[in-house]
Amino acid sequence: LAYMIVKFKTFNIKLISTQALVFALGFLVLAILFIRKIENVKIIVIFTLVFVIALGYALIKSVKKEIKQKEELAMTNGQLSEFMSFASHEIKGPMSFIKGITSMALDSSLGELTPKLKEALRRIYIRSNDLIDLASQYLNKSKIELNQISYAFEDFDIGSELKQIVEDFQQNAEEQKIIVRYDSIGKEIFLVKADKLKMKEVFRNIIGNSIKFTPKGS
Repeated sequence: LAYMIVKFKTFNIKLISTQALVFALGFLVLAILFIRKIENVKIIVIFTLVFVIALGYALIKSVKKEIKQKEELAMTNGQLSEFMSFASHEIKGPMSFIKGITSMALDSSLGELTPKLKEALRRIYIRSNDLIDLASQYLNKSKIELNQISYAFEDFDIGSELKQIVEDFQQNAEEQKIIVRYDSIGKEIFLVKADKLKMKEVFRNIIGNSIKFTPKGS
């Protein structure tokens, strides 16, 4: 046990105190082997007992303090993760609404736009998309830390979902002078059984990183 504490800092106790206890015990026990009079042995044993009780108490107190600090830190981290999860979820809603309205405007569904206004809306669309992705990352990180990750498996057409994701990234790609194209194979439906939201996030990460780190091309 002493070797584990000293070598691997199992309980994260102060190393000097632990080494002092280990070496002192070793020295006192070894000293008994060289003492012939029983009276002297008793003195050594009493001294050893007092020493162990005193330093052992200090070490136990130190361990309890370390444990308490770790529990408080874990509680603080848990509260922070809960807050980040709540904040990320609340951010995604309004940003998705802004993205939807901006997308409709860019498609001329809300009327004709001047070139300057269209460019401004295009930038709003791109930044709102970035914020949604960022909020999703924080939300997932918080759920992992809180052990709240769950999966909702369902059958869905991954082709149509991927096509929509590609359309969402068109504005980002144009800004980077990158061509992103979705090629469908006829009208075939590609059914998969998976968690649709998490699969969409996987594809969003792949396409987003591809656009970010591709200097030019498609």
